[in-house]
This record gives sequence, C-alpha cells and structure tokens, in this order.
Amino acid sequence: MREYLAKIDWNNTLKNKTATECWNILMSEIDCIVDKFVPLKNQGKRSKKKHLSKEAIRKIKYKQMMWKTYRHTGSEEDYIIYKEALNQATAEIRNSKRSYEKKIAFNIKHDSKSFYAYVRSKQKVQDKVGPLEGSDGNIITEGFLMAENLNEYFSSVFTRDDISILPVLETKFEGRQFDYLGQLIVTPTMVAMEIRDMKDNKSPGVDGIPPKLLLEIVVQISITLATVFNLSLEEGIVPLEWKEANIIPLFKKGSRNKSENYRSVSLTSVICKLLERLIKDHLVDLLVKNKLINQSQHGFLKARSCLTNMLCFLEDVTKWVDEGSPVDIIYLDFV
Repeated sequence: MREYLAKIDWNNTLKNKTATECWNILMSEIDCIVDKFVPLKNQGKRSKKKHLSKEAIRKIKYKQMMWKTYRHTGSEEDYIIYKEALNQATAEIRNSKRSYEKKIAFNIKHDSKSFYAYVRSKQKVQDKVGPLEGSDGNIITEGFLMAENLNEYFSSVFTRDDISILPVLETKFEGRQFDYLGQLIVTPTMVAMEIRDMKDNKSPGVDGIPPKLLLEIVVQISITLATVFNLSLEEGIVPLEWKEANIIPLFKKGSRNKSENYRSVSLTSVICKLLERLIKDHLVDLLVKNKLINQSQHGFLKARSCLTNMLCFLEDVTKWVDEGSPVDIIYLDFV
C-alpha cells in the first residue's frame, strides 16, 4: 500500500488542478488501495469472549474434549479427569475476567471506548433506536421511516444566529502589521504531526476514510494532503464530502418512542477535521501571542479547564475575605 502510493507522481498529477479536482483524484487513489490491499472479513456477531485469555480458551477446549471422552466411555476415571478439567477451566475463566476488567479500568483515560463497550455488553437492555411515535401518533418501526422522523425533528430544532444583532467589538490588537493573521501555509510536516496525534478508533465520515488508514500511510499522504489544504484555503472552497455528515442518534433519557429524547452526533470527514485543527492552532497561536484572550477565559485553551477556573475563583474569594472586603454570603456548589 505504501509502495503503491510512493510510486505516484503527485506533482504532475495535481498540477494546475483545483482543490475539488485534487480531492477527487486523491479519493480515487485511496479507494483503489483499499480495494487492493485492505483485507475483508465477514461481519458476524460480536465475540463475547474478549475477556478470555489464551490459557482460559485452551482449558475450555480441554474440558470439552474430556466431556466428550467421558460421554463416549462412561468410565469413572474419565469422569474424575473431566471434573478436574472443569474446575481448572472455571478458575481460569474467573481469573481471566478479573484481569481483563482491571486492565480496561486502568486504561479508561486512554481507551474509554473499550470500557463503556464492556459495560454496555453487561446490560440486560441493549441500546437501540425506536420504535418512534410519529406526528400522527402512530408507531413507526421501519428503519427508513424512523430516520425520516428523526431528521425532521433534528431539522426543526436547528437554529441560526442573527448576525445583524452581534455587538461591535473593541479593537485590542496592538501589535505590528506583520503580526496580523496571515494566510496559513500548510506543510507536510504539519499534516504528519496532526495525523500522528489522531486516535485510530474514531469513526469515519461520509468519505469512508478512517484514521487508522491515514496513520498507516502518513508519510505517503502528507504531501498530497498539504497540497489539497493549501488549494482549499487559497480558493476558499471545500469539497462536498467535507460538508456532509453521517448523523447518529444517541438516546438521552425518557421514553425511547419520542424523537426529542435523542440527540444527534455528526460523523464528519476525518481529513476535514485535520484542516480544521490546523486552522484552529494557527488562530489560537496568534491570539495567545498577542494576548488577545482575556485571562478569565479558561475554555478551549491548553492547561486551562473548569478546575483551573474554580481554583482562580476560590483564590480571588479568599483574597477578598482576607482583605476585609464586604462579602455578605458566598455560595459554592460542588457537583
């Protein structure tokens, strides 16, 4: 797969092309390598034996073999051997399950997806969508009609901000002219760094390109993606697949028959997210460098969070009390 991409002369292939044309060429090549080099497997039922170690599986097979032997011979000696194999298999299954649960609990910060998937597998009632109640009061069970019902609800609650009433902001920038926010020039190194920082277990968007694939071909794809990104920024145009999303409904609470009890999650293009992160980093660097973000802002900044905001608040309150400021009553609610 890497050798195939390395043989493509991207400079001549993408020469004098628009961002959309370059994206279409790149997509066709990615589809080609997926068809040629990515193996397929049958999508069967999910295995319920993830918590079993190799030793546990081996002892289970040995127990099953001893049971067949005892059923065939019926001897007391084979029954004793079977009972011993059964006890060993049961003990190993218990130890294996305990070790697996400790492992996913220990790695919850780095792999929370596996933890919650294991918790959901132990629930008696599995998560599912619907059946839904339509606007006429009838129950909808067909998948396509439920999707239309959810789409109608999600569209109805979508709001657009009235930009005509936005306040006029005061100019705080006091830097020199060459410190202004200039055109972002994306380099292959920047793209490669962003790809390597991605989590490989995230779902793909409409284009069907998962992060795992990008991580495997990061060296070969970085130059091409940098070219597409720069053309997109220069032209002010993004490909159609970057604007589309797969909408996944997630149940919140209440009745599962009500559309309003679901919230939507948009699965957008992973490659579009790369460009968004590059633009965001470029913008935040300018704001932080020129001190354009107020010190009271703790959201969406590195080393800042709700915890740091609370600590600063407590420090200010303590300072006011120590200085004898007129503070009547202070209510602090810790959730």
